[in-house]
Amino acid sequence: MQKIVPMLPGKVFLYRKMALSEARLWEQGKGLLKHKSGANNAAYFSYDLDKVGKFHNKNSIEPEVILRLAMDESLWLKVFNGNQIPQHGSKGSSKVKYNYEGLDPREYWLKNIGVLYDQPEATWLREGMHIDSILSADGKKTLPPDALTAGSH
Repeated sequence: MQKIVPMLPGKVFLYRKMALSEARLWEQGKGLLKHKSGANNAAYFSYDLDKVGKFHNKNSIEPEVILRLAMDESLWLKVFNGNQIPQHGSKGSSKVKYNYEGLDPREYWLKNIGVLYDQPEATWLREGMHIDSILSADGKKTLPPDALTAGSH
């Protein structure tokens, strides 16, 4: 049986590890806004929770969480279907980029996706994605809905 993108009927889910302060921005509807000067100009998401749980942001100086972000399938099709290019060799391109770094090659349907903060796709995602659940930084524990306001984890 062929595997597909993690989804429920009409919904697609992506995972993103981030500092608690960035997660709070997502909670306020301000996710995918470049908020630090000198920061990477792209936000990366993955379909694979295990991969995201193993990743650590080298420059993070505060606690991290993983957000499981949900979007309507129609938004996913608009942003990601046919509008992606491989990250390797894509320098200077403004398209959505993907890679398979850290993923099991047998799970060919899994991807890591990079979206530039100033792309139209970032605006669509900011307006159309919502937090489905909050997970611990290793992805093994679901945190309560008030975790972003309750303090560090």
